[in-house]
Amino acid sequence: RTGIAVDPRAVRAFDKAGVEPQVNTTALVRGGYTEAEVAEALKATQHSITSIAVSLRKSGVDAAAVVQALADNKLFAGDLAKELRAQRASYDDIAAALKATGYPIVKIARGLKYAGADTRARAVALTRVGASTTELIAILRHQKVGNAELGRALFALKLSGPDAVRRMLEAGLDWTTIVGALRGAGLGIDQVAKHAKANGADASKLVAALVANQLTTRDATFALRSAGYGWPDVAIGLHASGMSPVDVAKALKTSGAKSEEILAGIRKLPVEKLEPASVFRGAGYSATAIAQTLQAGEFSMDKIAGALGRAGFTSTDVARALVAIHQTKPQIAAALKAAGGDPGDHARGLRALGASRDEVAVIMKNVGYDRVFVARGLK
Repeated sequence: RTGIAVDPRAVRAFDKAGVEPQVNTTALVRGGYTEAEVAEALKATQHSITSIAVSLRKSGVDAAAVVQALADNKLFAGDLAKELRAQRASYDDIAAALKATGYPIVKIARGLKYAGADTRARAVALTRVGASTTELIAILRHQKVGNAELGRALFALKLSGPDAVRRMLEAGLDWTTIVGALRGAGLGIDQVAKHAKANGADASKLVAALVANQLTTRDATFALRSAGYGWPDVAIGLHASGMSPVDVAKALKTSGAKSEEILAGIRKLPVEKLEPASVFRGAGYSATAIAQTLQAGEFSMDKIAGALGRAGFTSTDVARALVAIHQTKPQIAAALKAAGGDPGDHARGLRALGASRDEVAVIMKNVGYDRVFVARGLK
């Protein structure tokens, strides 16, 4: 050993003499040359990257030192992968060779991409050399793989839908990305929602994710209902996406919800002093339909009358709605009085039901109206 780099002529002499590269390499390493110097000499004498790596490994050089020696000579995982691909090696075999050489998973991924492997091929090959699904997702995201490609790659690994979602959540992906990946893998929106629900997806976040992936709120409603989310969950999700309570009611109605189911959803909305009757009126429901819905929701007659009044219905509208839900005139008068408002309007409401002036006077007196107001209402 002279302290200078290996003379390439000596390496060529060994080659011409038919000495195996491994024997030559072992002799040089034992002679005190560094791994990088040996690799430099082999590179200068037209040895392949594969041959250099194999020779160093067989000479007893550990994997990390081999990788460093190659890097010192500007030979990287991508170069080795490309060389092997030119020799018609499969991407699985390339990944195995890179791992045997000593490259970590991240550099194997980079090498495979440099050699032309598409996302799916990289995913399969990396998994076969020990990459966890969570690690794989992180690598593919770092490589700027789109959501759709990511989804197709995960399903190429034969993962089930719920498992794919779970792994993406473990990798820190948000619901918008996850929905995009599942859609890119060819799943219908009902399947997407079912897999999301199986992993505890909040309805509000799921609706937002579906809408962010160019789906309509009607599509989102269908998806959530198909997955088993209740109408209140759907209502909350739609409201969180920016819809007003009235628009939520309209959306639920359009999607087939019954009025009592819409009421259950509306009552769950985080809106202070929400008036269900006003919401229903805004959604196009009549006073009678609203009264029937509120009655089914166990509202008292007093509260139904008050709710209808606050929604802008006249006392006549209210009286007729209460008749439709089988209330007697005295019961209607009591409900109107408890709800408050102008007794004159109440009297006119009772008259609209066909009650005579005398009958109205008796009914209103019996439920406690002041007779002055009764007289005024009957003028």
